Amino acid sequence: MNHRITIIKDGQSYETFEDILPKGENSKLDMLIVGKTPTPDSVKVGHYFQGRNGKSMWNKLEEYGIITKKTIYHDDSLLDNNIGITDIVKVPRSTGNEPSLFEYLEGKEHIIQIINRYKPKVVFFVYKPVIENLLPFTINANIVYGFNDNLMTNFNGCRPFLFPMPGTGKVTKEIIHKTMTELKVFLTSTRND
Repeated sequence: MNHRITIIKDGQSYETFEDILPKGENSKLDMLIVGKTPTPDSVKVGHYFQGRNGKSMWNKLEEYGIITKKTIYHDDSLLDNNIGITDIVKVPRSTGNEPSLFEYLEGKEHIIQIINRYKPKVVFFVYKPVIENLLPFTINANIVYGFNDNLMTNFNGCRPFLFPMPGTGKVTKEIIHKTMTELKVFLTSTRND
């Protein structure tokens, strides 16, 4: 199975990823993963986050028991773990090629629609620039790795979580362990709600 689809944007055709979301009318999610934009290499493979950083994220989610995978690709098992995934911008870009503020604002509407429909307990942001650009006018947001409960009102009461990507910023093994443990404990305690 792969998750590629073709979209038309501004008159051009692009291969990208479909959102992986439940199909049921009253479906809810425990967690929604929000990426920035697919990379061309991942789109070629047909699976989300196949670069070095992306695989690191999948490995941490598996290591902390948040995802149990059933195939070699983690995204094939998301719905079995009550997790969905989307990107803020669907047109693929190479790493380091940032979307415009307009694209972020346009993508925010899509993210809020998904949040309103599926009411995830956690909105899991893979990259800090995504959450920063979704909230460009939030003064003193003080975005930290892990849970950012001070921003819950921006995401309709869902708990925003910033993934501590290994090898970026001031991420240490201690920060990764602390935040990922907090995520696991929270999801475990709310899975039967």
